[in-house]
This record gives sequence, structure tokens and C-alpha cells, in this order.
Amino acid sequence: MVEETRLTVAELEQLLERKKRRLSSLHRKRDQIEHRLQTVQAKISRIQGLPERARAVKSVSRPKNERTLKEVVTELLGNSKKGLSLQDLSDKVLATGYQTTSTNFKNTLYQTLYHHDGIQLNKETGLYSLS
Repeated sequence: MVEETRLTVAELEQLLERKKRRLSSLHRKRDQIEHRLQTVQAKISRIQGLPERARAVKSVSRPKNERTLKEVVTELLGNSKKGLSLQDLSDKVLATGYQTTSTNFKNTLYQTLYHHDGIQLNKETGLYSLS
């Protein structure tokens, strides 16, 4: 007979959060390795004396998202009455399936929030919300 493990909602959320952080870390590591590989390939091409067209290294393709980051952020903040911190918003954006190759997604998200006219930061709570 298989034993059933019972976890609380809080434990499940913590487990999910750890998995998300690990996944994010692995994505960053992959991007760094790909960049280093491209650099090495370019050096090899220069040493071999290949023409400029042959030197071109295949770049990482940009993810194709159905919605822009601004649209996803606006929807998530619209569903949050009290607002969201940058970390919470980052986690929720990635949980929607939004794909990015950014090595620092939180900075990309911050820039989107900063330049979005309809979003405000409550400096006392550190939470972003729709204006």
C-alpha cells in the first residue's frame, strides 16, 4: 500500500517557490553558458579566417509570448487588491508561462514598471499597484 504524504498549502507553496527559484537560476546559468559558447565560437571562426558571414554565430532565439510583459503585469496587478512586491510580481509573471531569456528578469520587470504610466509604487509598503 502506498503511503499518502499530506502537505499543508504553505508547505506546497514553499516547495513551489523553491522550484521556481531553482528554475530561474538554471535559466540564468544556461544563458551565461550560451553567451560564453558564442564567444568561443566567434574566436574559433576568426582564427580559422572564415568570412564574416560564416563567422556569424546562431543567436538564442527570442521567446514568442502571446502577450507583452506590460500586458501580463497589468493583468496581474489588476487582480491584486493590495498590490505586489517586485519579487512576487516576478514570480507570478513567470508562473503565467511568460518566457524570457533575460539574465536579470527582475531588472527587466522593474524597467517595465518604472516606465508604465498606469502603475505606481507605494514607497511605504514597497508594493506596486495600478493607479
